[in-house]
Amino acid sequence: MTALKKIWNFLLTIEKTIMIVASIGVVLLIFISVIMRYILEKNFPGMEELVVMVAFWIYFMGGTYGSYENSHITADILSVFVKNEKAQTVIKFIREIITMVILFAASYCAVELMAYTAQAGAVSAVLKVSMMIVYAPIFVGIFMMNFYSVAHVVEYGLVLLGKKRLEVEA
Repeated sequence: MTALKKIWNFLLTIEKTIMIVASIGVVLLIFISVIMRYILEKNFPGMEELVVMVAFWIYFMGGTYGSYENSHITADILSVFVKNEKAQTVIKFIREIITMVILFAASYCAVELMAYTAQAGAVSAVLKVSMMIVYAPIFVGIFMMNFYSVAHVVEYGLVLLGKKRLEVEA
């Protein structure tokens, strides 16, 4: 197995682990909240903040995994009408370039958000957690989506150049 393949698999393992752990975390936090509120008749200030922080990891790692699978939502009606395999590959290549450009812009915004948050020293309202921690999944997720988008552009480019066969999508 090549080093690149090992890195690729390592990243996928981390993404899946984060999604699983974060999903369990959200369920546990909501379960604890229900127990505290309705059985112990206590309120846990900031529980909503914690749930949102953990849920952000689910959302952005899910988006990253969708980007890896190339199964994210697309506005691609042309592929329904175009039957030529080469033309479909060109359409996919163009779609991935557009996605990559949008994600580069989003990456720029994520960097700006993190820089502004660090400069401002922003903290969450109730728990006073640094907003750098809250925004970390946005930052990581967008960069990972960008990584996979670049990989798809390269893949479709190699297919168009005849250097690689496109794997059949199931």
